[in-house]
Amino acid sequence: MASRALEALTGWAFAEFAGSAGLRRLELFHRAGNEESCRVAERCGYPLAEIVAPPRPAPGHRHVRHASPGASDR
Repeated sequence: MASRALEALTGWAFAEFAGSAGLRRLELFHRAGNEESCRVAERCGYPLAEIVAPPRPAPGHRHVRHASPGASDR
């Protein structure tokens, strides 16, 4: 269910904010050690971009998904 929700939100965000100067990427952040969140992110096309250390409240992972090429042309 989390994968479907993330895909729906991702699709909506890229469609809603597309355009010549529109949304080009989305970032997803979760706490380190949350392996299920990592799996959901990667399944939905958000590869791990970096491991983030404090000063955030806790160490975490940042995943990034880029808009597909030509997405703003649709």
